[in-house]
Amino acid sequence: GKGPESKMSCSVLRPVDSAKCGSRRCDYRRETFQTQCLEQPRFFPKSDCVYIGYQGQDRPMDIMGKPTPYGVYILQGMNEP
Repeated sequence: GKGPESKMSCSVLRPVDSAKCGSRRCDYRRETFQTQCLEQPRFFPKSDCVYIGYQGQDRPMDIMGKPTPYGVYILQGMNEP
């Protein structure tokens, strides 16, 4: 939704430092965009490559230099023992 009907969707994901994210390449660090592979910590991890913005960007740019239809906010949580 938009405006007062918009909702934030949060989930626990962890970054994966690898050139591949599933079968896709996901290690771009360019002047206009960068990507990060994220996975859900579970028995069969599901991974997804997302565009992440640089410092101060509220909406990351995609490979074509256009704003993505989502915002990425990374919060640090406590590590599980």
